[in-house]
Parts: sequence; C-alpha cells; structure tokens
Amino acid sequence: MKPDGEKQEKAQNIRYIASIAKPEKEVMWEIYEAVKDDDFNKIPLLCLMDGSPYLWTQLKTVFKDIADKVYIPDIIHVLEYIQMIAHIIYKEGGDDAKEYVFEKLKLILKGKIASYIMELQTEMQSG
Repeated sequence: MKPDGEKQEKAQNIRYIASIAKPEKEVMWEIYEAVKDDDFNKIPLLCLMDGSPYLWTQLKTVFKDIADKVYIPDIIHVLEYIQMIAHIIYKEGGDDAKEYVFEKLKLILKGKIASYIMELQTEMQSG
C-alpha cells in the first residue's frame, strides 16, 4: 500500500510471447500483432529485452508506427559478464568478488558505462 492508504497500481494486460523454434523477427511480428490495436497514447509500450543489437533493430523496425515506446535492456546478461570478470580478478571469489560486482553494477545503473569500460581497459593493460 502507498503511505496515503491508496492502492498501488499494478501492471495490466501483460502478455508473454516467446519461442525457441521461430526466428526472432517472426516472434517480434507476433508480439506486434498482439499489441498493435492498444492505445499507447495513455501508457507507453514497455519493451524489455535482451541487449542483442539485432533484437533492438528488429524492435525499432517492427514497432516503428508505435511512437510512445520505452526501451528497457535486460541487465541480467551484463551482470553475468561482470561476475565472470570478478572471478578472474579475485580467483578465490568471496566477498571481494561480490563487492566488485556490486560496485560495477551500481556504476552501470547510474549510466557510467564509459567509466567502467575505461576501468576495464586500464586493468587489462596493467594486469
């Protein structure tokens, strides 16, 4: 509940469409067909996807006539890569590796991706 006693709004009309058998573009068109008649003037189309550049290009092409879209890249894959780097740097893992992952994820979530990339480049050159 919200502090003022009002009920918190919940997501509505959620649709899940996925396939491991069909090409990505075909699945993207299925999603488009499922939502194309919705009114995105009141609430934007939320697009949560893997960070694959191919998928984002397809999304922009297939959904080009829906102007109000919010793009949300999936951070899970990024987190997996940060964890791999942490385990290379801190061979024993443990708290140091966890702290590294936490700090680097915070950088990325704050939009400081370039800072993290520069840090990695420096670490690679010195290590």
